Amino acid sequence: MTLYDFLRDVYAPSHLGIAEASIHQMAIAIRLFDRWAQRSIMVEELDDPLVLKFLGDYSRGRSPATVNGKRRFLLALWREAHRRGHCPRMPQHIPRLKEHLQLPQAWRIDEIDRILVAARSTPGTIVDVLACRWWPSILLACFDSAGRIGAIRQVRPTDIRLAERGLVLRAETQKDKRARWCSLHDQTIAACAAIYVDSRDLMWPWPFTREWLDQSFKRILRRAGVRYGRGNGGLWHKLRRTSGTLVEAAGGDGAKHLGNTRQIFETYYNDPTISSKSQLDLLPRPNLD
Repeated sequence: MTLYDFLRDVYAPSHLGIAEASIHQMAIAIRLFDRWAQRSIMVEELDDPLVLKFLGDYSRGRSPATVNGKRRFLLALWREAHRRGHCPRMPQHIPRLKEHLQLPQAWRIDEIDRILVAARSTPGTIVDVLACRWWPSILLACFDSAGRIGAIRQVRPTDIRLAERGLVLRAETQKDKRARWCSLHDQTIAACAAIYVDSRDLMWPWPFTREWLDQSFKRILRRAGVRYGRGNGGLWHKLRRTSGTLVEAAGGDGAKHLGNTRQIFETYYNDPTISSKSQLDLLPRPNLD
C-alpha cells in the first residue's frame, strides 16, 4: 500500500473530526516525499534512514519550522501504520530541528489603511458579489475578530448578527472546539451588510482553491506596497497577529483578544516594535559627569 493510499483509505476515515487542513497538509508531505524518491513511497518500506535522508535533503534552503511540520505529519502516518500492522518498524530516532524564534511581525494601522484601499479597487465579482466589496468585508472581519482565516471562511450568514454588531465563530471551526463571540465595529458591520444575503451557504463564498485565495490576497498586498510572506510575518496570520498587537498597543489584552495564553501571545503574536512599553525609563542611569 502506498503512503498516500494509507492516508486516504485508512488514516483519514479512522480519525473522526480531524481538520480537513491537516489531511491536506499530510497529502502535501507525501507528495513531496514521493517527488523526492521519484516514485510512490510504500508504507512497509518506511524506516529511519529513508525518512532522515528525505528530511535532510528537503531541509536545504527551508526553515526548521517547515521541515519539522513535514516530519510531524510523516511520523503521525508512520506510527499509525505500525499500530495497524502495515509497517513492521516504528520510528526510532528522527530528531526535530531546532527552530529559531524570530520577532513576531505585524502591520501598522497605516498599512491596514493601504491594504483596504487596495482591496476596494479589486475588479470583478466573486460568485455574485462585487470583489471590491467582498475583499474589504472579509478583511475587516478578520481584523476585528482576529479569527483564523479557516474559521472566517466557514462563517454563515446566520453567524453574522448585524443588529448585535458581531459574529459567531462556531465551535467546529475553532482549534479548541469552543464557540467564540466576536464584536464588530460599525464600519465592519456596514461592509458585511453591503454583501449580506441570508440565502447563501457562506457569508464569503469562494468557488476556487485556498491557494488561489492566498494568491489573490498577495496581489492586494503588492498593490498596497506592504511586506508579507516568509520572513515578513506571513499572510493571513499576519492579519491575526496585527489585530492582537494593536489591541495590546492600545492598552488592551492582546492575548485575550486572540484567545491565547500570555506566553503564546508574547512568543508568536505580539510585535514589540508596535506594542511594547519600553522598560528603559525604569532603568537607573549611570552618572557620566
